Amino acid sequence: CIAISNGPLSTSEDKIPSGRVKFNITYAGFAKIVSEILARFEISPLPLFIVGSDLFGSEIIKELHLNNISVDEILVTDNAPTSMYFELFDSESNKTLMHLSNSDISQCITPQYLKSRHHILRNASFFALEDAVPIESASYLLASYQDTPRYFLALVYSHVLTYRDSFKYLNMITISQEMLEKLTGISNHNNRVDEDEHIVTLARTFLQAGPKSVLIPYAGKKLCYATEGSCYILSNDTPDLPYVSYEACRTAVFAAFVYYEHDDTPLLDKLNYVAAAQMLSSDSIDTNKYMHYNISPSNINNALKNSSFGIKCINF
Repeated sequence: CIAISNGPLSTSEDKIPSGRVKFNITYAGFAKIVSEILARFEISPLPLFIVGSDLFGSEIIKELHLNNISVDEILVTDNAPTSMYFELFDSESNKTLMHLSNSDISQCITPQYLKSRHHILRNASFFALEDAVPIESASYLLASYQDTPRYFLALVYSHVLTYRDSFKYLNMITISQEMLEKLTGISNHNNRVDEDEHIVTLARTFLQAGPKSVLIPYAGKKLCYATEGSCYILSNDTPDLPYVSYEACRTAVFAAFVYYEHDDTPLLDKLNYVAAAQMLSSDSIDTNKYMHYNISPSNINNALKNSSFGIKCINF
């Protein structure tokens, strides 16, 4: 079953020459990609997800094993094919035009499956959760391990909607500006409001739904982080930096935030590191856009030496 995630993201006014339209096909969920990034930060992730008993499932297990990531808790099922993701994007601006995915296999992540992994979950330092996990299973996880920090990656609007009553149990949500506009009902037609002012309004409104903090990559080269009472906006002043879409950078900024959050890094330093990961995502476009093999502590440090990030804090 192929489900349209958010439908076409271009409009009739966005005339993209056919030669600029490219496509990516990737397999597995973003749990695999986040695990690979965290492993390069010398964290030992333990991915809990399900693959089909097919070629793609075998490749996922093989790749994780090659990256020294444990595959002991991955479940292989005959009941659904391995998750696939198809995207059309503008190769010049890197903006996503349309994306499709099959997510049937995520329904195999049941509360019973998670209960069988209690010996793993009870010892976790944190949970990195994506919205493909059915809300019934996520609710069990959030209720059963209330003292464990949990970070949420928003990918598909229809999935995120099912989590609305659970936002208050999440320590941080990484989400796009477009998705926030849908969730809050606040738009910025014809750019009537300054883009930074608009993003602050979105973040402040969204925090009222309950999450402790929200991370928003936006405008191609900006990053917003908001928590109770304060909002930080980082802008990258590096000349000629390509536009980096949310689809391209979301796993990188999410993984970087999770790592530096648990490394006792001071807040402003942490946000600079995350902004550098966002910038480095543009270097992955010509190779494999979603693998982010260049996201590592050493590359982030080098990016900070050679780049300039402006930062401002807004209290509300």
